[in-house]
Amino acid sequence: MARTGDCQIGMAIGQWIRAGLEDFPKKNTIPVLDGVRAFACLIVIWFHVYRIPRDLHVWSTQPFSNRLLNSFLFFGKYGVTLFFVLSGFLLFLPFAKALLFEKTWPSTRQFYVRRVFRILPAYYLSLILIVLLFQRQYLQPEHWKELGLFFVFLMDSSRATFKQLNAPFWTLAIEWQYYMLLPLLALSMRLIVWRVKQGYRLPTAVACILGVIAWGLFSRYVGIYFMDQHPSISPNIRTTLQKLSPWLWIAGLLCLLVMILWDYNQYYPHTWPLFNNLLLFQYSYLINELCISLSFGLCVLALLFGSTWLKRPFEWFPLRWIGMISYSLYMWHLPFLFVFIQWGQPLLRGWSPEQAYSVYWLWVLVIIIPFCFLFFRWVEKPGMKFGERFTRPKANAATPAAGSSRSRSEIPASEGTAQEVLHELVK
Repeated sequence: MARTGDCQIGMAIGQWIRAGLEDFPKKNTIPVLDGVRAFACLIVIWFHVYRIPRDLHVWSTQPFSNRLLNSFLFFGKYGVTLFFVLSGFLLFLPFAKALLFEKTWPSTRQFYVRRVFRILPAYYLSLILIVLLFQRQYLQPEHWKELGLFFVFLMDSSRATFKQLNAPFWTLAIEWQYYMLLPLLALSMRLIVWRVKQGYRLPTAVACILGVIAWGLFSRYVGIYFMDQHPSISPNIRTTLQKLSPWLWIAGLLCLLVMILWDYNQYYPHTWPLFNNLLLFQYSYLINELCISLSFGLCVLALLFGSTWLKRPFEWFPLRWIGMISYSLYMWHLPFLFVFIQWGQPLLRGWSPEQAYSVYWLWVLVIIIPFCFLFFRWVEKPGMKFGERFTRPKANAATPAAGSSRSRSEIPASEGTAQEVLHELVK
């Protein structure tokens, strides 16, 4: 009888969790990318669990004896890059459909309104609570100017605020700038792409994107220099991508492995002698983000067109569940890790780094993730629903390209029908 009661309680909790994550409309999401989003968030956490205690001298510079394990854990910081790759892909989908097929242009107003209500309510409440609970020095008048930069998403513009208060916030500044620029970039591309014949629009759009990448590399180089030194698409494309999917997956993973070892060797020279070449040291800062982004892009492309066996791990409901609450998890995991370091780490004295690392993850599973689920349910989701009041009338009257779906994490599913756009691009 007790076991039956426990099962019923477990089922009730499961149904409550599913109801809390319920969002609309589900049909327009790409399930496998929920899992990818969760993976991106989790590897950022595994990096912070590895790096923060090391920086605070809780454990040594090389906490684990296996250098390959150290390299993989250190590489977790590039979960942020994977977030950026997903943002670019998902948010650009409806604009790509309009560019290539002259569908109705996505509503810029709806795009901005959805971003505002998706990001701001949870961010501002998190910012206020973190200041009140953990960073009360920002309440002092001499820090008000710095705090103001966080309220206007310019915390990455000053050394006094970059990666301060709550380190993950700096990436929200980048995301917010991207949100502001994306519709303008897409409109600029339209001026070029719509001037060519239908059959040449895909390569023209790709050329525009490559131009944006080149612009990004150039601005990155110039910025660091001055800071530190003075349609008609072939029906065979989809079939080809499906056949190439395993090879794209393998190529992406191999490229990531190379970048994992290379990046770690930049911080700890001579760990991997293959990367001790002077040129690799000098120019890593310029191309490493691009190489990692392209590697992640290969993996995402393989998942989108891959077989069921490849997608299934990322479509697993617990992983998608993490993906759905990843915005809250991303903002709140670091403050809670500091709480554990302050109050729990003294109890781990004498434990090996491997044992302590496992206990940190137990803290993540038992405390941080449940808190973030509740934050999603009580803060994020009401904010999204309130934002729907400003977009639903427009969405009902718009064409599918204008989009009516809404995101479920800090990287929205898309501004249009993601599955439809993806399939139309390659059918």
